[in-house]
Amino acid sequence: MFFCEFIFLTIFFRGMAVTTPSTAKAKTKRWGKTEDARLLSLIIDGTLNSTNRSKNYIALIHNEFFSEFKLDNFTKLWKKKSLKYENDLLLSGSRKKDLEASTKRE
Repeated sequence: MFFCEFIFLTIFFRGMAVTTPSTAKAKTKRWGKTEDARLLSLIIDGTLNSTNRSKNYIALIHNEFFSEFKLDNFTKLWKKKSLKYENDLLLSGSRKKDLEASTKRE
């Protein structure tokens, strides 16, 4: 009986990879819409300065608010997202001026 169970288990588990703690990779959290909203709310509240892109400031933000992400990945994200926020502010201001100018002409 024991020999049959051993054969069955050997055949069943053959080819399946066994993951041990030393070979398992740690999953990192992915950036999503909730993190975008959280970052944007921190910038709008004035908690974060979107014009500061120094390494020390980015490391401070990472440690305080977004420590669940890798620092290298967060650095790239911060630079990209802060530039996007600044550009959106500039464009919204220029669009508003264009709209005001066009309504005054009429």
